[in-house]
Amino acid sequence: MLGPGGHETRACGSRCRACAALRAAAPLAVAQQGIEHVTLEDLAQAARIRASDAHVHAHGDVTGVLGAAYLESAGALQRGFIWSWRCAPTPRDGLRSAVAWLLTTLAEDPIRALFCYVEIVKGGRPLVRLREQVRQGSVAIWTAQYREMVPDSWLPPSHFELVNSATISLIATRAAQGRTHELRAMSDAVLALIEPDEALSVSGLSLVS
Repeated sequence: MLGPGGHETRACGSRCRACAALRAAAPLAVAQQGIEHVTLEDLAQAARIRASDAHVHAHGDVTGVLGAAYLESAGALQRGFIWSWRCAPTPRDGLRSAVAWLLTTLAEDPIRALFCYVEIVKGGRPLVRLREQVRQGSVAIWTAQYREMVPDSWLPPSHFELVNSATISLIATRAAQGRTHELRAMSDAVLALIEPDEALSVSGLSLVS
């Protein structure tokens, strides 16, 4: 759990059920209240634990819980992306598999998409810093996985910054508008950004509308 001010604390072990319940409840509570207004009492209610217990485990700091929940959820998305890429029969199949996995996962979990891609940036400086940390990690994943697939790639690191930003925009726009179901059909739009010279049709698809 993160403690006051978003700093890590070791008061509870990694298997603490109360802390895990609060983290798991965070996306739903944020979807219902908005990240600027969600309280520990809201998290406790969503987690079905006593508010007094929530305050003890969170050290009275809702930002710590939200930060821990975000890192847990975003980390799971990054690990799943890498796993999908590496488990495919070829690196190029892996690229398609990883992109499809990410978009399908978020299409099926609009609350998670809203939490990780829309609400987190509204949560104040500690959460914005965590989001930037995750963003940089995602860029590194795009870059490393692609260069493993194309060792002599001419694409500069800035290219993958743009790919990551466009993918975030694609997801965030649809999550904010309640249109995450559309993400299933957006794989080719992302793939066309990654490999601009490939003949990947994106006819009729828009990244931000």
